[in-house]
Formats: sequence, C-alpha cells, structure tokens
Amino acid sequence: MTKKKLLGIILCAMLVLLCAVPAMAADNEPSELDTTVGLDLTKKVEGEIVYTTDEGGTITVAKDDDKGVVVTLDNADVYMSVDDVPCINYDSTVNGDKLTIVVKGDCALNGATGIMTDDAFNGTIELTGDGYLFMRGRNDDVADITAKNATVNISGGQYYLEAAHGIIADKVNISDSMVVFDVYYDAIASKDNDGFKAIGEIKVANSDVYIYSYIAPSIESDNLILTNNASVTSNNMVNLRGLVVNGAQLNALVCFSDTAGVTNVYGNAVLDGTLTVEDEGSLVLNYGAALTVRNNATLVINDLKALDNKDGAIINNDGKIVVPHGTDLKGLPLNGGCGTVTVLGDKDDPTSTNQIYAMDGTALRLVSISLTESNGDLAKDGYCYDSNTKVLTLENVLVSAIDQLPSGDITIKIKGTVVFECAINSSENTNSILITDDNDKNASLIMQKTRNITVLSVQEIENDAQGEIDTYNSNLTIENITAQLGLIRGGGNQKLIIKDADITAAEIDWAASGGVEVINSNITVNKAERYGRIFAHRISMDDKSVITFKDATLGSYSREGLKGITDYLPNGYSVGKPEASAADDYVLDENGEQADNFVLKARSSSSALKTYTITLEKTGNGTLASDRSSESQGATVVITAKGSLNKISAKDLTGAAVTLTDLGAGRYSFNMPAANVTVSAAFSGTDSTIGGGTTGGNTEKDTLVMKMIIGSTVYTVNDKAYNGDAAPVIIDDRTLVPIRVITETCGG
Repeated sequence: MTKKKLLGIILCAMLVLLCAVPAMAADNEPSELDTTVGLDLTKKVEGEIVYTTDEGGTITVAKDDDKGVVVTLDNADVYMSVDDVPCINYDSTVNGDKLTIVVKGDCALNGATGIMTDDAFNGTIELTGDGYLFMRGRNDDVADITAKNATVNISGGQYYLEAAHGIIADKVNISDSMVVFDVYYDAIASKDNDGFKAIGEIKVANSDVYIYSYIAPSIESDNLILTNNASVTSNNMVNLRGLVVNGAQLNALVCFSDTAGVTNVYGNAVLDGTLTVEDEGSLVLNYGAALTVRNNATLVINDLKALDNKDGAIINNDGKIVVPHGTDLKGLPLNGGCGTVTVLGDKDDPTSTNQIYAMDGTALRLVSISLTESNGDLAKDGYCYDSNTKVLTLENVLVSAIDQLPSGDITIKIKGTVVFECAINSSENTNSILITDDNDKNASLIMQKTRNITVLSVQEIENDAQGEIDTYNSNLTIENITAQLGLIRGGGNQKLIIKDADITAAEIDWAASGGVEVINSNITVNKAERYGRIFAHRISMDDKSVITFKDATLGSYSREGLKGITDYLPNGYSVGKPEASAADDYVLDENGEQADNFVLKARSSSSALKTYTITLEKTGNGTLASDRSSESQGATVVITAKGSLNKISAKDLTGAAVTLTDLGAGRYSFNMPAANVTVSAAFSGTDSTIGGGTTGGNTEKDTLVMKMIIGSTVYTVNDKAYNGDAAPVIIDDRTLVPIRVITETCGG
C-alpha cells in the first residue's frame, strides 16, 4: 500500500469520527443549538458550553458541585424541528441526581416534551429564576416535565405549561411563583408501570397556580399542602387523599369546561384557609373522610356529598361553612361547633334544603307566606296568619317570600330567630305595621343584605334584595325586639317608632313627615354597600336611647328636622350644611365636616352609666386628640393623630390591648371597654413648644390649659399669653370661639 493511499484512509477515518461526535463547542465559544437534537444531556457535562437560539437567546450548560448540572436559559427560544425529540434530555446515570434550570427573560421550550429524565432519576429538578418560561409538549400523552421518581421544585418566575400532562413526578414544590397549566389530562400526577396515579405530595407556598384541564381529575395527590397566601384554582376535579390549607386558598370551579369541578377527599383534611367549590362543583367526602374547618377558615361549597359516609364529617371549629343550592346533608354530620354554618336555599326549590342554621345555631325552616286568607300552623309550619285579626306569628323560620301586606293594621310577632331574605312591602291601604316579639324577650328579626349577613339565599344574591321594609304610606312600629335590618323606608305623613328595641340597620330613609321617634332603644347604623345613613324628615330620641353611626351619616331636609337630637350630640359637634351649596343639613364634626363616626346619647346619662377615662400619651412632633375625655362601656371613641405617625396603640388599665380601627386620614376609633384606656402614639421628630394637643388628655406632658375671655382677643395657653385675631362670643346661648386660635394652639 502506498503512502498516498494510507494517508487517504486515515483522513477518511478521521472524518467519520468527527461526524460521529456531537458538536461540543469550546469553553465560552457559542454554537447554534441543533433543533433536531435539542439539549442532549445524556452525555457527561464537563466545563461550560454555550449555545445560541433564535432571536439572539443563549443556553449555557455547566456543572456545579451544589446545583448539579446547571442550564441557564437567557431569552432562549427553543423550537424543535422534529416532533419526537425533547427540548432537554437528561440522564442522571451520567450527570448525577440534580438538574437546575435557571430562567432569565422570556424563554420557550417547544418540542416532543420540555424536560425528559431517565426512569432511574430519583433526585431533584430545580426550576428557578425571575423570568418567564413557556413549555409545550407536542406529542400525545406526554408531560412538559417528566421525572417519574424525582422531586420538582419551582421557585420564582412565571411558567406556562401546555401539554397532555403538566408535571409527572413523585413530589412537586412550588414557591414564590405563578404557574399556569393548560393541559388535556392532569396538571400534576405520578406514573408507574400500571399508568398514571396520584402524586405523593404537592406543596404550594406564596404562589398562584391556575389549572385548565379538559379531562378530570386536574390534580390527584396523596397530600396537597397550601400555605403562605398560596392559591390553587382548577376548572376541574381535584382528587385528594390528604389536604392542608393554611393561610391559603383552594378553588375548584368551572371556567370554560362543561365538566363539573369536584374536590374529592379520601382521607382526613384540615382547612385553615379557604376552600371554594363553585358553580356546578361538588365536595365529595369518600368513605369515612373528615374535613376540619378551623381558625376562622372559610369553606364555600356548591354541593356536598358523602359516599357511604357513616363515619365522615365536616367539623367546624371557629370556621365558616357556606353550603348553597339545597345541599343534601343526610348521613353527614355537619357539626357547627364554635363556628358558623350557613346553608343557601335552592333557587328553584328552596324547600329541598335539608337544614338551615342561623348564626346562633338555631335550626330554621324555609317558608313562603300567603296573606290572602288564614293559613299556617305555628308548631308545624313555623308560621300562622289570622286574616281576621291580621296578626302574623313567625317562629324560627327563613321567609323566602311574603305577600304584600294587606290593608288596615297588621302585626308581625316574632318568636325565636326569624330571617327575611325578601323585602316586607306594605300596600297603598296598609295603615300601620307593628313588628314585635310574642312574649319572647330573646326574639330576633334579621332582614338580609346588611353587613352582618347570617343566612343567605340564591334569590337574595341574584335579585340584590336589600333586607328592605318599605311601608309605603303606613306607620311602622318596631318594639321589644332585636333586629338586623337593611333598609327601612317610609313616605307620606306617617311615623316610625322604635321602642324598647335593639336595632342594627344599613339605612333608615324616612321622608314621611311623621318623622322618626326613638324610645328606650339602641340603634346602630352600619354602612353597607351604597347605604349608610339615617335621613329623616325629623328625628327625636329620649335620654334612655343611644344611636351609633359607623361610617354612616345623619341628615334631614333642614336644621329643624334635627332639632330633636341636638342635645345628644358629642361635644363640639353641630348641625348644619357641610358646604354652602348643600341642599340638606347634617350632623357636623368639630371641624365642620359631615360626621360619619359618632354616637348620639344623653349627656346627663353619664351620671347613670359608669364612665371610664381616656388618657393620651405621645412622643415626637405631632398632635393626638380624642373626641371625649371619658365614656361608658360600649361607646365608640374617635382618636385623631396629626403628624408623621410611626406607631399608635391602646391598652386598658390591666395592660390588655384595645383594638384600634383605622378610619383613614389619621383617625382611629375603638369601643370603650369597662376600664380606663390609654392611647399611645409615637411621631417622628421632637416635641414642639405648643402641640401635643389632647382633648381630654390626662397626662401632664400633653395637657393644654387654654383660658379665653368673652370679647377679648388675649388668651393664655398653660399660663403663657398670646394675642389672637378674634374674640370669643356668645350667640343663642352657645359659646363660639375662633377656630384659628384652636387649630394653631393645638398644632392643626
């Protein structure tokens, strides 16, 4: 053989060897990724390899002692040109039990599958970074991430997984991320030789997970753990053998799919957060499963089923359970415990609901009442109407509908707890309505769509009923009863009398010239939705009554209409127009602005009721003021802080904390306990010479003593003389002082 032929053979052999070896770029020298091969990590990774992708992206592969093989996707867009090759193919027998994917910028993995590992891989896949990764597995019955015996950890960034399956793994942990699954079958599952099965454990913390699945179940897990404000929302069935929701939320609902969303529980589940099954969804407790709702958690379920569930139960411990649509509770203990159980009536057939509970645990019967003739048996039906005397007696019922009230005088007597989910409307010829107890001092009337909702209904939600009593042109008397009301409305020349009653209402709108008279009663007006006021042609009250306004106002057509309550205004409050162009008059606070958090009560009643002091303490350059220096138990006290406030707190004489409600604009309120209260505030800066103004403050450091003389512009503050620009005067037996003097002295 000649030397020339031998050289030719050697060159050919070298060429064959070069063609057989994958293209491996030298360290840090990029080469274009082959989209027929993808990122092939079935061979040992040594050094650093850089690939380029479309749109100028890069993929860097390196080995790290702690993180294993690290693949960094930097705006990498990988679109495989063949359908049967994964974008990333990893072999743990060659490269170890840890694979880390770092996502930077906008990235995509579009191929047969996104990440494929060998069956022997039982380590971890870490998906991390702060970028966005779109993954699409194009082949049938594949997952975007396949790691059958491994753990997949996702932390940081946003991920969109589109495939037949989302993730196949032994365990999945998601934290500080947003993950969207758009899958045909399950979003997260496991797989063995017999096929797909429930995944061992899924943990989601401080993340939002959204699942769109066409074939149920969307998740099947031995244990789903949601913590730290996590939320998992699925349009399809969720099968769980264990569930822990702690400070988080699980939703199983129908979005675009026709398949019902179902949450199946096979084992014991604990709920400390929120579990919601909406629309056509169901919660199914299978064969002795138990769900415990506790620690102010909320369980909202559309339908509840217990399959042969002799031992299973929903146990409610300081939680809230809401069950709509005539749920059948037969065979399933629904233990109210210390929490609340709210059952919503079926919109088509309210009577299909097996049991309804009021907030106090009272069992209620659903009734629809006709007033055309005498009907009903109190013991049997929960109501009785006598058309001759026009007396309607109700006992422990939820009234879903009631006829318009008849002409003449009608009396509605309440026994136990009575809930109206509909309005009470009088007719044009109804003369008067008396709502009172039937010798039951614990009688309670609840009209719906107030802030304190006790029992709801589908009708009430859909029809937006406001718990309304509309008297048309009738007199209305509410007497000897505790009631939670929405809107009380009256017109004409009739009168509203509230006597010996304890009323909570969203609004009293009484334009009738007869006005409103409050006798020996407590009324609380709470803002609810667009309501939140008493507006009356005129209103009066006696010394034994108290009217509390919480984010609510009191007004009339004129000052004359509010004359009956002026003696009960807090110190410094007045009646007038909040602005010159206003058509009506309202109660105004000490700044001349429309008041919305205050209490009307007899000033003389302080001698009959034990009062407790409010002490103000502050540090730094700011002012702290109270609308009163002492108050009786249960009254609302408003604190105003001006300046750069760092901290504010309150405690009683025993050192127990008193809850402050932030009203905004530096204003805080609290309910007076049966003890002296100290409010402490810390402001930025140092104390000013004049400031730290306290209204009713009892500490030497913060107390201001002002002395003013009628007709004189000279006044003193803590014995130091100042000269103002106006003098105090007396008009209509009331002392009026210059507001500028007050605001400047108190640092306003």
